[in-house]
Amino acid sequence: MTSDGSSHQNVRPLKVDIRAFMGLVWAGFALATICLFLRTYARIRQFNRLYIDDAFAILSLAFVLVSAILWQLNCQKMYDLVAVGAGLEMPGPKFADNVLAFETAAGIITIFYYSSLWSVKASFLLFIRRLGTNVTRIRYLWWVVCILTIAGYAGCIGATPYDCYFVGLETIITKCSTASSSEHSRLILKLNCAWDVITDVLSSSSLLPN
Repeated sequence: MTSDGSSHQNVRPLKVDIRAFMGLVWAGFALATICLFLRTYARIRQFNRLYIDDAFAILSLAFVLVSAILWQLNCQKMYDLVAVGAGLEMPGPKFADNVLAFETAAGIITIFYYSSLWSVKASFLLFIRRLGTNVTRIRYLWWVVCILTIAGYAGCIGATPYDCYFVGLETIITKCSTASSSEHSRLILKLNCAWDVITDVLSSSSLLPN
C-alpha cells in the first residue's frame, strides 16, 4: 500500500456500513442458533438422545460463533485498512499492528468458515448413513460422496492463501496488495464455492430418496 495513485486503484472503498455488516454477521449467528436449538429440541423430544451428526451441527455453530467474535474484534481494522488502501485516510500510528492483526484474524475466519460449512456437510452425511445403512445403493454411494466431500474440504483448506495471512507486514504490502494477488484470491474463492455447491448437489441427488 504505497502512497502513489496506482496502489489506490487496486482498493475500492467498502459500500456497506460497518454497523450493517456486523448486524448481518450477528443476525446470521442468531438465525443459526435458533435453527440448531429447534433441531436439538426436536431430537431430544423424539428420541431422548442426540447422535453424532448433532455433534457436528453443534461444532459448526461453534465455528460460526468464534468467527463472529473475531469479526467483532477486527472489523473496524478492516474498514480502516481499506480506507487507507483507497487513499481516503492516512495510515495511523497503529497501522502496521492493525494490518498484522486483521490478516491473522482473516486467516482464522477463512479456515473456520470452511470448517463450519463442512461440519454441516458431515452432519448431513452421518444423518443419511444412519437412515440408509440397510440400503446397498445408498451405502456405496455414501462412501463415494463422503470421500469427495473430505477431498473438497482438504482442497479448500489447502488452497487458502496462508502466505498472505500469517506473514510479516512487508510481505503483505509488497505481495498481497497487488492486483494479481486479488485476482488469485477471487479465483480461489470461486473454485471453493463451486466445490461447495458440487458436494451439496452430490449429497442431495445421490443419497436422498427419489
